[in-house]
Amino acid sequence: MRFSNILHRMHQERMETEMQNATFLPALGSEIYEGIDVSQFQGNINFAQVKAAGIRAVYIRASLGANYVDPNFIRNYTGAKAQGLLVGLYHYMTAKTTAEAESQARFFLNTIGNRTYDLKLALDYGGDRGLTTEEKNANAEAFLALIARTTGKTPILYSSASDAGDIWSQRIASQYPLWIADYYTPLPEYNSKWTGWVGFQYTDKGSVSGINGNVNRDRFTNNALVSVQPPVTPPATGTKLICYTIQRGDTLSALANRFGTTVAALAALNDIANPNRINAGDVLYVRVPASNPAPCCDTYTVKSGDTLAEIANRFGTTVAALASRNNIANPNRIYVGQVLDLGLCDR
Repeated sequence: MRFSNILHRMHQERMETEMQNATFLPALGSEIYEGIDVSQFQGNINFAQVKAAGIRAVYIRASLGANYVDPNFIRNYTGAKAQGLLVGLYHYMTAKTTAEAESQARFFLNTIGNRTYDLKLALDYGGDRGLTTEEKNANAEAFLALIARTTGKTPILYSSASDAGDIWSQRIASQYPLWIADYYTPLPEYNSKWTGWVGFQYTDKGSVSGINGNVNRDRFTNNALVSVQPPVTPPATGTKLICYTIQRGDTLSALANRFGTTVAALAALNDIANPNRINAGDVLYVRVPASNPAPCCDTYTVKSGDTLAEIANRFGTTVAALASRNNIANPNRIYVGQVLDLGLCDR
């Protein structure tokens, strides 16, 4: 065995050991959608560009406190819906008592009115300074319970990773799904209360076409949907996956025209956050007609932040199929640099 190969294998084994020793909170769901959450602070958003950048889900702040309606709520809601994005709505709560919490829940619902939404309603309890842990839990539970009773649908609690482990009660964790904020980590840190997450905010300094400045970036699973959607169906027969190495001067738009696809499809398949920024030398996955003479390509190298569910969703397969084909005992444990056989060329 060549010395370089030995070093490469040692590096892979070290990375695998590090990932195995790390304890993460898994995603709950069979599908993962790239998402953002927005409020008035993102200004006037071009949701057509947001969609083209590969974003599939957006949480929109509807209200804050006892009587404040986000001034961009209607504009954001209308723009996101017009582009067919999965839309969720959240309230930023400032309540100091359970009575105030219930009042703010009713205000949130009145602000929403008869508007439809795809993702479960969410609570962001940011105005809880000066309260005891017991008071915070009582207020959060009062808000969430009123939403659940009134709508007949279970809402979601947004929380930092530290609060998820240290503040919120097991009672809340057993009833309400978790949208967790945890930065600079491929997956959120484990806590003993929730079994997993349906939302994962992984940075507050994201960049997405159509939005000026920073925006929170998230991943949401299909368990965050009001009606849980089934896993994606495999791509229709008559197509195959090929690999293309980006050349200097290439643009995603030109490549989409060349291969008879769309910028949005290429961005989604390759997890490209900014379609205007691709790098020469990177490998691009492209779905083409089966008659295309290029050889089929169905291996994927795991990158930081990847999950098996997200990879399955992107390539039109399932977690079970990937785990079986690659002898993965724990679908929540894959390591950076691991090469996966997608199994798509056998179809």
